[in-house]
Amino acid sequence: MKNIKPSELIELSLHDLEVVESMPDKYEINMGFWHAAFDNRCDVCLAGAVMAVSLHLPATTSIVSVDDFKPEFSPMFRALNCFRIGRIQDGLGFMGISREVDDVPVSEYADSRVNFKRNMKWIVTFLKSLDL
Repeated sequence: MKNIKPSELIELSLHDLEVVESMPDKYEINMGFWHAAFDNRCDVCLAGAVMAVSLHLPATTSIVSVDDFKPEFSPMFRALNCFRIGRIQDGLGFMGISREVDDVPVSEYADSRVNFKRNMKWIVTFLKSLDL
């Protein structure tokens, strides 16, 4: 996962988000927490979905800072956090890519899952057009 392109990272995160969405008894999507265990459920953000699904972090484990999980993945998690709010240039920067691009509007997940995912897929298409 270390040499993943930004567009691939977003695609992976959207896949993992769908997986955790399918487990409402175990996970709740809350963009305010990386991966926070509460009683019998775990709140996860977009990056937290990747932690849960692709990196197999148990739902009983809380991550307050991405640096506390696996520091080598921290830049990618921070990039996802930027991408999910439309800060593409900042997200690329966390992945070590210097590219001047404009921010884009992204719907809040809590307001509309459909629009959030549509906006994120637009970012994927845009990044692929730049071979990123």
